[in-house]
Amino acid sequence: YIIIESLTEGGVRMGLPRKLANKLSTQSLLGASPL
Repeated sequence: YIIIESLTEGGVRMGLPRKLANKLSTQSLLGASPL
C-alpha cells in the first residue's frame, strides 16, 4: 500500500491528477508483480 501511495504522490507532484496518478501506480504495481 505504501508503494502505491508513494508512486501516486510522485505523479501528483509532477502534475498529474490524483485519480490518474493512483490508477497508473496501481497498474504499474500489478504489471510488475509477476516479476
